[in-house]
Parts: sequence; C-alpha cells; structure tokens
Amino acid sequence: MPNPSIPRRTFLWLPAAAAADAGISTRATAAVRRHLDLLLDPSGRAVNIKGKDAAALTSMCFEILHVSTGEARYRRAAVELAGRVLAAMRASPTGVLPIKEKEKGGEKFLGGGPPALGWYAACLAWVLHRAGGREADIEYVAQVVDRFPWNPDGWWANTIEAATGRPGVIERPTPVNKNASMVMAAAVLAETLPPAGAALAARLRAKGLTCLRRRILPAQMSDGCWHYGLTDRDPKNKEVLGYFLLSAGLLVRVRRLAPSFRDAALDAALDRAAQFAAVRIAGRYDAATDPRRVFDLILLLADTGRTAQAARILDSAFDQFPYGNAGQDGGRCACDLATLLVRA
Repeated sequence: MPNPSIPRRTFLWLPAAAAADAGISTRATAAVRRHLDLLLDPSGRAVNIKGKDAAALTSMCFEILHVSTGEARYRRAAVELAGRVLAAMRASPTGVLPIKEKEKGGEKFLGGGPPALGWYAACLAWVLHRAGGREADIEYVAQVVDRFPWNPDGWWANTIEAATGRPGVIERPTPVNKNASMVMAAAVLAETLPPAGAALAARLRAKGLTCLRRRILPAQMSDGCWHYGLTDRDPKNKEVLGYFLLSAGLLVRVRRLAPSFRDAALDAALDRAAQFAAVRIAGRYDAATDPRRVFDLILLLADTGRTAQAARILDSAFDQFPYGNAGQDGGRCACDLATLLVRA
C-alpha cells in the first residue's frame, strides 16, 4: 500500500496487480527481495556494500521494497546505507567521493563526479525524503550538486579534483551518461528540498531542465540513439551501446522519480530510444557475463510499454541475476528492477 505520508503528487506506487501484462512487477519484486535478503546479516543490518555508488543504489532498492512489502527491516537497511554514504560525503572536502586517478595537463589527481555523483545524490535525497526529518541532510547533498562545476551552455564537468573542486573537462560538452545522471540528481533534489531551500531547488531545476532540453534531447539521433559525447562522434575505446542503455535508464528515472520533469518531449525521446534498443540491442548481451546491460534493457523496454519483449528477456535472465552481489552489478541490476515498481 502507498505510504500516506508521501504526497501522491510526488510518488505513486505501481501495484503488482496493475503492472505489465506479462507479470513483470511480480518477477521484479521476487528478484529484488531475494537479492536484498542476501545483503542483510543475521541481526538485520546491511552488509558492507562495495563500489562507487552501489551503497546508495542498494539503499534506494531497500526503500522501494519497504513500501512494496510494508516490512520495517527494509526501511532500516535503507536509512542505514544512506547514512554510510552521507558520512563518506561529509568526510570529503568537496562532498564528492573520490573514485579514481585522473590526469589534466600532465598533472594527476584523484577525481570524482558523475555518473556516480548523480546516482548517490539522487538516491540519498529520495530515501532521506521518504524517511522524514532529514531536511538538513538533503540540503547538504543539494549544495554539493549545486557547487559541482556547471557550464551555462548546458552541461556539467566530467569530473573534479575531489580534494579541491578543480574541474576536469568543462569547456566542451561532456558525455551524455554523465550529464543524464546529473539531470536525475538535480531533478530529484529539486522535488525533495524543503521549502526553506526553494532558491536552491530553483537553481537545480533550471540546470537540470537546461541540460535536458538544450543538450540531451536535441542530441538524440533520428534512429533513437544517443552517442557517447553529446555529439555524433563516438570514441573508439568506449562500449557505446552500453553507455546508451545507461543514459536512457537514467532518463527513465528522471520521469519516474521526479514527475514534474516529465513532458511530451522526454516521453517521445524515451520511446524512440526503446525502439532503437528493441531492434538493435535486444539479444546482444548475455546476463551471465554482462548483467547490467541486460537489466538496463529490461528497464527501458518495460518502462515504455514493450512489456512482452521485456518479460521474455527477464524470464531468460531471472536465474542469472547477480543475487547477493554487494557491488556494482548487484546494485545496478536491483535498481533497474526496483525502478519498475514505482512510476510518476
């Protein structure tokens, strides 16, 4: 049952009985529950989750399962994991978690930023808003995102030096998946900030909509594909179709987790993306070796009404789900399926 403390204008839960024709909601719930139960120790505490954004993703999955089942243990795990990520952010001078070594102008630095920043900022805001009484923490996360270097032409920096905030690439358009993740974060934060943070929410909303409407949507090709770098050129060392699925999945979350960002243009873009995926990508990946791509594909197809095709893929991939994986594979795949249980 929906939680009456959450306004219906913000979140509407999709019951299993009203889900896709092929029972995707029921299968998704079963997989997410089986996975998350393996991530709780005998005392009910969440185990150590490894990966640049896996803890935040898993936190959101626990919260979705809490609402779906009414079981308090899932809410406790969601808040516990969110607290771990928040503590790590507060320990960073910029609030941005360091990820890996980068280089600019021959100088190496420990960098952090999107897409991981977009993931953990959005997930934290969403979980903490639902938990209630965490307005100061949500505002802190929003300030971190607001400070992240932004080009007013419509994109964010690809990374920063986590210790100083110095940007990496910001003078030219940066990859679509990085920007899509930041649109997601800006959108969720804009909808979850308390009234006292109205000015901050307005800035984040403006940035998110500018990037979405001026850069991401116009960059989609006529066949529905987004190339890697918000241009029609792809780097040879990138797995372009995988990044396309990641980017489309992030935009699915924008319209599900931040309903006020949804409009006809975004709906049409995601429908074109799903048609491209249905024709060009379905069958390309194996869930045993590349589960994230397969479950990203399921999310996109199911979200846009291609439920029969999504259900067939899910049925074949169900036993290959990375159950109990406490890293990126488990977090991302579970989040794909959990996202199908909530819609705007």
